[in-house]
Amino acid sequence: MSRQEAVAEALRRDPSLGDTNSPDGLRRLAESVAQVQEELELKVHVEKIRAAEKAQTAREEKERQDALLAANVKAFQEAGPARREAARVAAEQEARAARAVAE
Repeated sequence: MSRQEAVAEALRRDPSLGDTNSPDGLRRLAESVAQVQEELELKVHVEKIRAAEKAQTAREEKERQDALLAANVKAFQEAGPARREAARVAAEQEARAARAVAE
């Protein structure tokens, strides 16, 4: 924020600061402008921190989702041979049962 914008904000907050005919009025205006600038700098700093925290949380969530997806893919891939083996065993059992019924 520029100094001019800070002065405008200080005057908006306290119109009585516009009396620049006295040294005390100028001092109060300067103090108010400095306070406005400091407040706005702090707000910007806080917003940057919050944005960084939000980005970190998003990265962590993406990493968690990626790990979950990888685990699911691995489980699915590992389940494929087990399902085929179970189907083979079931087919053999059905064939044995069919032969037993035929005998």
